[in-house]
Amino acid sequence: MTDDVVVSTIEGAVGLITINRADKFNCLSMAVHQGLQDALKTHEANANIRVILLCSEGAHFCTGADLGEVQDKVASKDEQALKVFIELGHKTCVGFEKAVCPLLALYKAFV
Repeated sequence: MTDDVVVSTIEGAVGLITINRADKFNCLSMAVHQGLQDALKTHEANANIRVILLCSEGAHFCTGADLGEVQDKVASKDEQALKVFIELGHKTCVGFEKAVCPLLALYKAFV
């Protein structure tokens, strides 16, 4: 894997999206949300991809929102930045929900 927080690859007709923040238990930062959205968009634009697998590196699939990033926004009383964070997470979830291809989330040990 690379230093990217989300790694996107293609294996045959499978688009593989991997959350790559094992050191942070694969928690969802703004960068991860943006990477997930970009990867999903790229895979959906590829007519050869028939299914998308969402996986992660390390021992944890995903522990949820990056609470350190959230706490920084709360501590600075930056309501707009917190709103942007929440909206970005919502946009990611809606993108997965409306994905054109079947999308499966799998613990990488099973892939």
